Amino acid sequence: MFPRAMASLALLLMLSLVTPTARLAQADGLPLKAEGSYGGLTTRALNVPHNLHVIGFYALGDARTSSWTDLFGLPFPLTALGHTDIVRELAFGWYTIDAAGALLTRSPRHAWQRPAAWQYIVGAADYYNMRTEMVVHETNRGDLLTTFLADETAMEQAVVGIALAASRYGGVNLNFEGLGFLARGDEQKAIRDSFTHFVARLAPVLRAANRTLTLTLHPPNSVYRGYDFAALGKLADRIIIMAHDYGESPEPLDRVIQAVEMALVDVPREKLILGLSVYTETALSLVDKLVVAERFRLQGVSFWRLGLLVDEMWRTLRQVLPAPTNGPSAFVGLDYLAPPVCTLYYVYRKR
Repeated sequence: MFPRAMASLALLLMLSLVTPTARLAQADGLPLKAEGSYGGLTTRALNVPHNLHVIGFYALGDARTSSWTDLFGLPFPLTALGHTDIVRELAFGWYTIDAAGALLTRSPRHAWQRPAAWQYIVGAADYYNMRTEMVVHETNRGDLLTTFLADETAMEQAVVGIALAASRYGGVNLNFEGLGFLARGDEQKAIRDSFTHFVARLAPVLRAANRTLTLTLHPPNSVYRGYDFAALGKLADRIIIMAHDYGESPEPLDRVIQAVEMALVDVPREKLILGLSVYTETALSLVDKLVVAERFRLQGVSFWRLGLLVDEMWRTLRQVLPAPTNGPSAFVGLDYLAPPVCTLYYVYRKR
């Protein structure tokens, strides 16, 4: 008989049997074994190496949704272990650019800005052995990005500014959103080529300084088609696919799986990170997405954003994402201690 404690956990992580779940069950290379039944539900266990690297976006906080308090469990500037044993990397949403390529720490267009105590925050991340990357975020509203990407001088200025600022972080997370809205044919190719050209200029400069480059991109099944995943997958160290904004809440599992499958055509799974928006998920639906990341053996997951994860979400994550035994979790190109094997339980309804 299935133990009562595991049955409770299984119920908490319940997934209904739908087409996406059936597709996950057939992902190659990972053993799946029956564990028993409970109340008409059949329980399965995924016996896979627990290797999900967890990134938290640290941005746009306020008194009610503070990234700091959510992460450390105490108000700024106090620290405690909090959830730093789950979140092993911080993506600091503090930078943007203008059309001329100037790197800005306070945006005139949106709420992103670098806080006055930013060095203290980075130091706290260092103390708790979390990786850090600086996020450079902008959208194509008013054609700002397409204007920037057509200007060689602006791109050169941006490369220099980003590389200098990156010296305090482990790397750069480039988040240029809104490129190629419903673009096709020559227009799509031109937009893709311009963004790839900028990434090709930035990547070697960062690599020479021993800094990583992560690209946070719209998923390949979105309306934004200005991203050449095949070319970008070769240039970047990692790609986060923002598997959200599909117009439903929680995000539809079939669209998330489709996004991962499409991205994996061009990007190695060890470079791919599943980007999740806490705005549109629940504690249970987050588990659905974690199963996707596990089953496709992706490098990890990211959460937009710290400050929005409620206690129920943290409790669920703590049950399905055991902390590494020591040090940071896996990351391509970095030394790390091998994490333990994790058995992730979920259930599905019999047909």
